[in-house]
Amino acid sequence: RPNMSLVVSLFRATIFFATILCILSYLIYTHFFYKPLTLDNTKLLSNAPVINYSRMYISTPHATYLPGNVEELRKIVLQAREEGYSVKVVGGGHAMSDIAFANNQTVLISLNRMNRFLDVLPNNQVRVEGGIRLFQLNEKLLEHGLGLSNMGQVTEQTISGATATSTHGTGVHYGSISTQITEFTIMDSNGELHTATKTQNPDLFDAGRSSLGALGIVVELVLQTEKAFNLHRVEYASSINDVKANFNELLQHEHFRFWWFPHTTGAKVISLNRSARERSEISALSHLLRYHIEVPVFCSLLWLSTLFRRTIPLTMQFLYPLASKKVDEIGFSHTQFTGPVGDSYSEIELFVEIDKFWDAHNRLRKYIDEEAPAHFNFINENRFIRADDIWLSPFYARDSASISVILYRQPDVFEEFARRIEKIMVEEFDARVHFGKWNTAVAARLQAQYEKYGAFKRVKARMDPSSLFTNDYLRRLFVE
Repeated sequence: RPNMSLVVSLFRATIFFATILCILSYLIYTHFFYKPLTLDNTKLLSNAPVINYSRMYISTPHATYLPGNVEELRKIVLQAREEGYSVKVVGGGHAMSDIAFANNQTVLISLNRMNRFLDVLPNNQVRVEGGIRLFQLNEKLLEHGLGLSNMGQVTEQTISGATATSTHGTGVHYGSISTQITEFTIMDSNGELHTATKTQNPDLFDAGRSSLGALGIVVELVLQTEKAFNLHRVEYASSINDVKANFNELLQHEHFRFWWFPHTTGAKVISLNRSARERSEISALSHLLRYHIEVPVFCSLLWLSTLFRRTIPLTMQFLYPLASKKVDEIGFSHTQFTGPVGDSYSEIELFVEIDKFWDAHNRLRKYIDEEAPAHFNFINENRFIRADDIWLSPFYARDSASISVILYRQPDVFEEFARRIEKIMVEEFDARVHFGKWNTAVAARLQAQYEKYGAFKRVKARMDPSSLFTNDYLRRLFVE
């Protein structure tokens, strides 16, 4: 029989050294490496290079401006056109593609100072400026007893940037944030303003709710919100097989998503449903752990694994149970839709028809587990979105499943993996890309996938005949 005292001693020693490792990696990482992206006014006005969230693209614009109103914005646009510079608008810098990339022949504009909450309108609609960040919008909506019907996890984006790329949450009965737009006002390359609704400039409305930044600068939006509501959030550890077996039932939740942890069979199920019950009391300690300790610890261990890549599968197996603890709480909608995220990672996100989801997901797992030359050290997130009628929305005319693949702090190998995954998903499952995440989409592919591609280009030609708002990314999409 084994010596039980020896077994207990070894177990305690293992726990002790694992704890010390976690603490040391946390201290080293948070002190030297953990630097969440912030595009504040001081940094922008210094004309320093602008780095995007994934740190894969660094913009070095000719100049950066922060207009405070429409007249100041118009002067900047017209001056740039007169002097032969192109114009790009940067939002929160969260895009992981080069959609907002600016070189030294580009004037970069931030709408950080055009971020006002303007008015509450009848029928729970609100008017806001294009530069308001989602976290600012959520705060203002709550003050007026309102909330967004659906949104994603990140709140640093501007409302105009988030909608330009069809940023979304999850739930088969809910569309992207862009579907919540009922009106917008946009400035064209001549400095003129155009207002679009379903009945006023309807072609501009259908193109501009997900404009990719190609049509002009969105200065104001009217959003359809609803009365403030609570969400019941439930999270629990599961497995890929269990999620697949109960998939149709899980889709009945108002908002359902799940994570798969590569190199394991583990999954984490997250569901959100509206609730009339009282909100849960979250202690200060729980808040501290969730928002200021857990994510940096998680990221520090992932960072440590990148130094010794052979340990990545073991790290994921270790992190799966830690990251999948049970949660059962009720809170304001915006606190449950959103949450803390890591400081820097690279992501590709692809959308397939829901009916093709499991075939596509099985193929992804086969590639990661059997074909990929290195290891994936972050979650695969899967969400589900209702079809819409927005011309270049990835959800145009089809209910969709979102498949995200993320690498944490491995930019040297990310592009090789992402290119291969995109090729598999596009060729085998007709996947559409998320324009705000890394992608290699080109004009020919968009023309084949989007029946309104030609109509969008005609609106673009009318709004920006001189291609003032076009950068290399948009040239790739529209062959200019």
